[in-house]
Amino acid sequence: MVTKATAPIYTARCSNGVGLSDVEVQEHPASRATRLVDDTTRFLLVSVDKRVEDSVLRKTLPRWVREGVKINGVRYRFLGFTESQVKAGKLTFFREDYEWTVERLLASFGDLSAVYLKSGYGKYSARLGLSFSSTVESLDVPREAAHEIPDLKAPDGSLYTDGCGMIRDSFAKILCTKHDIPSDTSVFQVRRGGIKGLLVRFPDEKFERLGRTSSPLHLIAYRPSMYKYEDGPTTLEINNHNLPPAPAHLSLQFMVLLLSLGVPLEVFQRLLQDQLDAIGSIVTDREKALHYVKGELDAGVEDRFNQSLYAMLLAQHDLAEPYVRQQLLKFQEIQYESLRREMNLRVMDSCYVFGVVDEDGVLAPGEVYVNLPARSGVLVRDVMVAR
Repeated sequence: MVTKATAPIYTARCSNGVGLSDVEVQEHPASRATRLVDDTTRFLLVSVDKRVEDSVLRKTLPRWVREGVKINGVRYRFLGFTESQVKAGKLTFFREDYEWTVERLLASFGDLSAVYLKSGYGKYSARLGLSFSSTVESLDVPREAAHEIPDLKAPDGSLYTDGCGMIRDSFAKILCTKHDIPSDTSVFQVRRGGIKGLLVRFPDEKFERLGRTSSPLHLIAYRPSMYKYEDGPTTLEINNHNLPPAPAHLSLQFMVLLLSLGVPLEVFQRLLQDQLDAIGSIVTDREKALHYVKGELDAGVEDRFNQSLYAMLLAQHDLAEPYVRQQLLKFQEIQYESLRREMNLRVMDSCYVFGVVDEDGVLAPGEVYVNLPARSGVLVRDVMVAR
């Protein structure tokens, strides 16, 4: 797993819909935005309490957009919000000076204004999110090294290469070495300027054949469906890569869908009871605790507390030792609360995987190829694919 850095930014709360409180500096995942500026505390993330009355907020927001907000006598100008931020009730502000302005920062992200003019703020907020998502800065891929290839369509006209490109094997090896990830990593989830999606690794010769290029300068191949807007930094940013697949979770929405398709309620009751039993045994059973904590880490939950707890369990510390027991009880409480709040049920006979394109056209309609080397190997039975 790539090691993601953090960056200090200012945070504040708005609990009454008018003023700000609880102003402090907090570590947040590093992103393109935090790497571009000289001082990451230029950013201020304001969280608005969900209990604030709509009528009050409607009066406050226009003022914030026009005038910004003041923290310790320093003005922070309204920058905007991403798709995920608005769902969480958060807004981003920015401290300007003669060197960095909101306009300069937004321009450095790429041509986002064209997205706004064409599609409005909804699409704009999603595209702005590319510059605020947690990524690791990698190597520069200049324009002449990024090759565009066409999207592929099914006979019914549907697009089946959406968001999926290719990366040259020799370049992928360099990335693996740079970021100390497994040398056989085959899929990279990336950002590059306005490009977003997956890059699938192919031997150089096959990369050139499938990409219809003979130029050794071409390091990656992207499709129009990956191109979200023009311009932006040419540095490749890694968001994620393929890992040994962890068991997946069923969300409440998926459970409702499956119930409507005829899956008996008893199935979900059994899954819930199994998960409650597993959480209940965390404090007394080392193997079950290791299995549960590892599942959280494998699922990509970047949490230092989980990593520290997993290390203690591996080191064979006595579970009855006061500090270890305290940490286990804390983890147990977090899992109970998460289950109560989100009702995400673990399904052991499942996995999170990246879906990539069958570039060679081997698979027939309705077929998928799933290979789980560390578990059951190649699956030769019916599977349910959900997103």
